[in-house]
Amino acid sequence: MTLAYTGSPGHKDLFDHYLEATLQIDPAGKKLLLKVAGLTEADILKYPAMKKRGLNTVPPCVHTIGKVSHDSAVALVREADFSILLRKPTRVAKAGFPTKFVESLAVGTPVIANITSDLEQYLKDSETGLVCEDYTVGAFIRSIERAFKLSHDDFAIMRRSARKIAEEYFDYRVYVDKFKGYLRTVK
Repeated sequence: MTLAYTGSPGHKDLFDHYLEATLQIDPAGKKLLLKVAGLTEADILKYPAMKKRGLNTVPPCVHTIGKVSHDSAVALVREADFSILLRKPTRVAKAGFPTKFVESLAVGTPVIANITSDLEQYLKDSETGLVCEDYTVGAFIRSIERAFKLSHDDFAIMRRSARKIAEEYFDYRVYVDKFKGYLRTVK
């Protein structure tokens, strides 16, 4: 199974949790691979999950492609089984809506995430992704373990559902007529 993360984690995304969970589940990378765009190997080695293990090279379960074009990052997400998004329920996370989520659904890739902002309207457990019960490493591991139990058909259904939600709610063409109607009322 491949998990995808793209971008720069900053303080919002709990990137160390992704590393910790991946290292606990499968450090050899035989059944789980975390693919990362936006961070270099040197960046990844600075995270606590790596430091506490004394790692001076990135293990086989983590593959980084560094900084890439937006198109390459989207391709990485498209090819993954899931994209991942864990955030603490802070005021910023509750007020904003993650573009990573929309981009993942747009390419038909389900998301493993905890609920922040109004994600619960679009992240339907076992339909458009998997809902983590919270933002902890333990909850993330349990979600990955659930993902391992999914069949090929389950993945296919989730991919179709993810894309359908993106088309239904996030495609600008859905709102063109409403916007035109609004513009007609403005003088």
